[in-house]
This record gives sequence, structure tokens and C-alpha cells, in this order.
Amino acid sequence: MAHLLAATVFVARGRLVEAEREVDAALALGRAAGTVAPLSTVALHWLKGLLLLARGCEVEASDAFQRELALEDSGHLYARECSANAWYALGVCRLRSGDRLAAHAAFEQAIARVPRHPMAHAGIALVTGTAAPDIANTAQATVDVALARAGVYVAAGEVANAVQCVSTALAAAPPGNAGWLLPIEPLLNVRLHPPAWATELATLCARAS
Repeated sequence: MAHLLAATVFVARGRLVEAEREVDAALALGRAAGTVAPLSTVALHWLKGLLLLARGCEVEASDAFQRELALEDSGHLYARECSANAWYALGVCRLRSGDRLAAHAAFEQAIARVPRHPMAHAGIALVTGTAAPDIANTAQATVDVALARAGVYVAAGEVANAVQCVSTALAAAPPGNAGWLLPIEPLLNVRLHPPAWATELATLCARAS
């Protein structure tokens, strides 16, 4: 758990090499233990996959997400949520590869586990070319909703609108870990537009300090 928490802090600070090092250390400990207990750490393969995806390793990232999904029946308390996140990330991988049907199916799997998953609903909207009312109506945190809306903006080539959406949400968010995964959020893919996101990434780094 300590490695996982450290990794998320490093992600928020934009120090992705250090984040991946922490995840790899945690995965090594998990392999040594050999079992997944109800209160042990899951989400490690998912986070590893996001880090791989952020540096363009899509095949390896997909493999990592599949390994996370293999733990769904482990009995862990948060396995359903972790699996939903892994399915969403797989959907983005499939969307990037041009397989829209497989992407749609993956986003649906995420929603089946967490019905009001903002990013998965954003993915469905992108695949179908329709509005995603569930994003607007979700009861989840404002920053989560903003990230989902920003993902739709990015896909439409409206990066400035995406940045403004996230900036406004971060400014209104109370102290905490809201938005900490922005540097590796797959739908936003901020590494493609570093100057546009520079201010928001700096804000996030400060929030995680």
C-alpha cells in the first residue's frame, strides 16, 4: 500500500519514472506473497498499465489491464471498482487502435460494474458520437466530471476547452487527491500537448506537495 500511495503522489507531481518504480516494487512484493487478501492492494496492474500507456506502450499496457481484470474474483473489497477502471482503460486502448466495437464493449463492461463511471460514459459518447447525459448528472466529484468532459473536448480537437474545464474544476476543488491521475489519464493524453497543460500540471504538482 505504501508503494501504491507513493506512486500516485509521484504521478500527480509529474514524476512518472519514480511512480513506475514504486509500482514495480509493489508488484514484486505481491508476487513474493503469492496471494490477494480482501484488504491487500489491488489496482497495481491498472496503474502500471496507465503508466505504460502514457509512454506509448499500448500492447504492454493492455496486458497489464488484463492482469488487473484477472484479479476481479480475488475477493478484494475494491476489485469491482478496479476492474471497472481497467475495462475503461482497455476501451481507450481499443479506441486508439481503431476498433470501435471492442472499445464500446469495454466501456460497457466498465459501466456494468460502476454505472456512473464518468470516463467510461465519455468513451461511449466518443464511440457513438452522441451526448453523454450521465456525465452531467453524475454525483461523483466535480474534478472527475471535468476530466470526462475534457476527454470529449480533446477527442474533438478542442484542447483549449479541455484545459479550461479541468482548470476550473481544480480551482474549485478542496485540498486532496482530486485529479491526481491527470498526467496519465488516457483519454486526455496530456503528453501530446505539454504547453497547453503546463499550468494545470503545475497546479496539480503543488496540490500533491
